[in-house]
Amino acid sequence: MTISVHRSPKEPLDAGYVVIKDGDYILSNQYWGWCCRNNVPFVRITLGTARSRYAHLFMDAYPITGVSQCRMLPETKCKILTAIAACCSLKPGRDIQVGHLIVDVFVDIKEIEALATYIRGLVQSDGAIVCNHDVDPDNVSIVKCTKRELPDVIQGFQEFLARE
Repeated sequence: MTISVHRSPKEPLDAGYVVIKDGDYILSNQYWGWCCRNNVPFVRITLGTARSRYAHLFMDAYPITGVSQCRMLPETKCKILTAIAACCSLKPGRDIQVGHLIVDVFVDIKEIEALATYIRGLVQSDGAIVCNHDVDPDNVSIVKCTKRELPDVIQGFQEFLARE
C-alpha cells in the first residue's frame, strides 16, 4: 500500500490523521481545527519528495483537552517509545522526541501509517493524559534521543515505572 497526500477535508477524518506534502499546510490547519472542536489528537504525516524513504510523523494531544498544562503519563510515553523501537525504521541522524503532549519522529514511509494509528489510539485511551491538579511535578520529562539511545531511554522508563 502506498501512502498518498490527502486532497479533501474528508480524507483525514476517515484516516484519523492528515497526510500532506512538506510546506502545504492548508489542509493540515483545517484538520487541526477539526481536532480541537472534536477533542481528538492531531496527527500529521508530512511526505518529502517522491523518492524519500522517510516521512515525518507529528502528533499533538493538545486538542484532546484544550489545556496546555496536561501531560502524557510516563506509561504512555514508554508505550510510544517501545512501539517506535519495535516496529520502525527511523531516519538516520534525526532525533525522536516525545514531549508532554507531542510526538515528533521521522519513520520509514512503509511503517508510518500503522504507527500514526497506534499512537492516536493510545493517547485517546482513558488515563493516557492527566491535566491540571492531576499533573505530577515529577512528570516533566521531555524525551529527545537518537535511535541508538532509544533502548536505554526505554529501560529508564521501565525502571522508573517499576519503582512506582
